Amino acid sequence: AAQVFSSLRPLAGFLLYAIYQFVQEIIRRSGGAEAAHSASGAGSFWVEWIALGITALLLYDTFRRPDSEGAGTGAFRKILAAHAFTWLGIQTMFVFMFAWLRQHFPDTDEKQLGAQIGWSFFTLNAVGALLPALLLEPLARRYSRITIHRTCIASMALAYLLLLAIGKTPLSIYFVMGLLGIGWASTISLVFAIMSNKAQGERMGLFMGLFNLAIVLPQLAVSLGIGRLVSDAANKDIIFWIATASLGTSAFLWSLIPPGKADMVKG
Repeated sequence: AAQVFSSLRPLAGFLLYAIYQFVQEIIRRSGGAEAAHSASGAGSFWVEWIALGITALLLYDTFRRPDSEGAGTGAFRKILAAHAFTWLGIQTMFVFMFAWLRQHFPDTDEKQLGAQIGWSFFTLNAVGALLPALLLEPLARRYSRITIHRTCIASMALAYLLLLAIGKTPLSIYFVMGLLGIGWASTISLVFAIMSNKAQGERMGLFMGLFNLAIVLPQLAVSLGIGRLVSDAANKDIIFWIATASLGTSAFLWSLIPPGKADMVKG
């Protein structure tokens, strides 16, 4: 148990926030709307700011500690932290892109918006499926997986900014979704190989289980906290500002994880 909590230290802010929201949901169900309004701080975001502050302090503590090649837990914590911010941004896109499209295409009916969503994510997933074998793995043989992955994540942050700048037509959106697919391809391929190389072999099963929390806890934060923020915002561009900030933070954290010999692809 101690090892589990130690490994999850960088995600403690996400975890505490999820527990808080779970308790608040119990209050909502037991006391009705008035109790929920009181528990939520009357529309304020003070709990989210506290969770963000805790996360920032724990990130600083995690990344200031040196980690030698193959040390295991220390490197694993850094990967968890960097990957969590990747998923915070990507999940924000997955959940709220329809709201953004509805604002920017007010004269388009729900069926057409649904088709735009379908083609957007088809483009994202098509690039994500093709790129690992065709491009990312060959590049990883030359530059290392971590180097390629953090470059892909940085490109995703820039692509979100580009979407805000030029996403005025369906075709321009599909083009940017193709660019976002570069980061998506790396997220669903390279990062798992990086994690397995950094983790100690005899604890691989434990690390694989904990690694899923770097996906689940950010998803909860998106559904519970970011969902309320997006709902209250008049301008839904905030969706992709959040995604940009999250992927930018992730790219920065990945840049603090030095590639080792194990991250070089052989062959």
